[in-house]
Amino acid sequence: MAAAREWEKLSAGFLRSVESTLLVILAAGFGLWVLAIPTASILFEHGAFGSQQSVDVGTTLQAYLWGLPAAAMIGLLARVRQSRGELKGTAMAAVAVIPLNLVLDVILLPSLGAVGAGYATAAALTLQVILLCYGLSALRIRPKMNFSKWMRLPLPGIAGGVVAFALGQSQSPDFQHSVFGLLASVALGV
Repeated sequence: MAAAREWEKLSAGFLRSVESTLLVILAAGFGLWVLAIPTASILFEHGAFGSQQSVDVGTTLQAYLWGLPAAAMIGLLARVRQSRGELKGTAMAAVAVIPLNLVLDVILLPSLGAVGAGYATAAALTLQVILLCYGLSALRIRPKMNFSKWMRLPLPGIAGGVVAFALGQSQSPDFQHSVFGLLASVALGV
């Protein structure tokens, strides 16, 4: 579409890609956020790796998950910008967020540990999305966003996460931390 100079089609295709990606990423992210600790328990809780380590891994995963939508958006934004021949801004946005990530790591790691690194990365990725969005209109990429539609994108993920969480909470701890319990929670959430 960019090669054919079909700017409206490019903008509409980009918007559809963003919406469908966010729909899937938000649903997967909510589900994984809810099931992070049981998943860590099932995968790693063997030998010297105990329940406290499962909680630590799960909460660290939850912190990194806040950056998952931004990480998905970065790929889409970089590709649409590159389709217009714009490479410098994409690279500069990636480099510009490194200091933020490092500063936040220095601030958050002493008090939060690995969880702080997750939040620092999520914040840096979010800033990178903002930087990549800047200047899209100059590249003739002007998606016509429907705010009410965007507000509904997280709803399936929230509903699935609530159902998976409710199933886990309604059962015994043995069920919550079993392969069958995890699979049942995932299936019901889906």
